[in-house]
Amino acid sequence: MGEERYYYEEDEIDLYELWLVVKKRWKIILGLFLCATILTTIASFLITPVYKSHFLVKTPVVPTNEAKSLIDIINTFLKERKYKQLKNLLNLEENILQNLKKISCKLTRGEKQSLTLEIETTHKEDIPRISDALIGYLNRSQYVAERIQAEKEKLEKQKELLLSKLNEMRTLRKTTLKKIEDGKGNIIIFGFNPMEIERSIIRTKIQLLDTEKNLKLLKGFEKITQPFIPERPFKPKKKLMVAVSGITALFFGVFLIFFLEWLDKARQEHIRRR
Repeated sequence: MGEERYYYEEDEIDLYELWLVVKKRWKIILGLFLCATILTTIASFLITPVYKSHFLVKTPVVPTNEAKSLIDIINTFLKERKYKQLKNLLNLEENILQNLKKISCKLTRGEKQSLTLEIETTHKEDIPRISDALIGYLNRSQYVAERIQAEKEKLEKQKELLLSKLNEMRTLRKTTLKKIEDGKGNIIIFGFNPMEIERSIIRTKIQLLDTEKNLKLLKGFEKITQPFIPERPFKPKKKLMVAVSGITALFFGVFLIFFLEWLDKARQEHIRRR
């Protein structure tokens, strides 16, 4: 009994046949590409441009994550278009608020006393006023005011204690020097080295200066850097939009011509079988 042999025709992609299909229907691809790029270009010019700016803010009292929560409240009102509430919070005209699109708050990694605020608006001239309004809003917060007051009282109490300690050490130094001058005192009698008094006075003076400096710098939120005025809009990104739409149209056009070619062959096969 002879051995039966089976032959299978392997499915191979005929690149030349594919090229013929593309050559036959190239006008469809070109038409879709031109329509997509032209329409996207027109749309990009019709979209209102949005400008983006950022600035660094100092937060000496309130933790940065709590400051971010206060900014998130503003952003929530913006998304819900509650301009009357925003007007009360920021003390800005409603038309400025309507141009305002987004406020972002970014925490600086490893930095506990500063954060970055980002402003997106359709009118770049409003950026300085919006930044000032945000700082004013943060400092008017009752929570922030209470934290500042508590820190102020703490520093003032610390200053009083340091002044009292400094006066006591100065009195002790004066008494000790007088006894030494009179020849009535030494280290054994005093129980300590008189030179330690001078060192303690110096250390206390340094602590007092640091406390006074912290009191002077206790001002709540402050702008470390001023927001810049961008020359070009942040979005829409016109070139990117046109490029993406053009590439998408090319892929869709190639898919469409092969689908149409398959449809034509299927129709011819159906007619032939009838």
